[in-house]
Amino acid sequence: MALEIHFDIFTYGKRLPDEVPIFDVVTPGWTEEEVRALARDFGIDGKPEPRGHRFVVGGGAAGTLEVFIASHSLRWSRPAARSAEDLTPFTLSDPETICVADKFLNDHQVWARNAAHVHHTPVGVFAARVERGAPPPAMHICVSKQVNYTLSAEHEAMEYRVGGPGSKMQVTVGADGEVQEVYRFSRKLAFREFKPRKTIEKSIEKAIEQFAAKGLAGVSALFIDMEYHAEPPREMQALVAPFYKATGTRHGLVGPETEFLARIPALG
Repeated sequence: MALEIHFDIFTYGKRLPDEVPIFDVVTPGWTEEEVRALARDFGIDGKPEPRGHRFVVGGGAAGTLEVFIASHSLRWSRPAARSAEDLTPFTLSDPETICVADKFLNDHQVWARNAAHVHHTPVGVFAARVERGAPPPAMHICVSKQVNYTLSAEHEAMEYRVGGPGSKMQVTVGADGEVQEVYRFSRKLAFREFKPRKTIEKSIEKAIEQFAAKGLAGVSALFIDMEYHAEPPREMQALVAPFYKATGTRHGLVGPETEFLARIPALG
């Protein structure tokens, strides 16, 4: 099967320049008072306790705040319903859910200026109500929705997507219309310098090498985007460098077509 490729590369609708910025990661250096202040913003009053890679405050009815030592990341959650009798079906519309999530982020020092919500995910819970003398019927109830956000870095009027496990936000809204959980995995970035990026052709060649090594017979509808990669929030990271992200459909010698994702360093 011949290798069929269609490609182009953009970032948020703007064509990339030949040189792209490299960003240093600003070390958080959290102090106890800074963590306390964040906790008070969520209605939690307590002393931060170091637990491995994070500080933890609270744990009662006001919720629990976790602040990650290695990044500017945090997670807050409140106790959720645990028994089937306490579950209430979710009734908010998608626009209403997004409004609740956006307002919470703005009100609680969580909102990142470089964020945009990309999709929302209904979360279902399998529950069983026990009735005397009858087997418990299984039910699938949507009790919450998650609003997901992407983050980016900005420099000289260009916006660059930052991906990976250490760059995302999510808000979970419960059936009562209140936020149950929110996390922001992010790092503050500082511009270091511009570096020339690899040409598209060289990146395609590298991608083809990776595909050939996996025994693929062909790749179609190849799309290449560029993003900066952030490590998980618990891990230290000195700088954020760009990668080309190639996505598409691959064809093996046998079997059905499957989706693939390949990341290729974008710097020469």
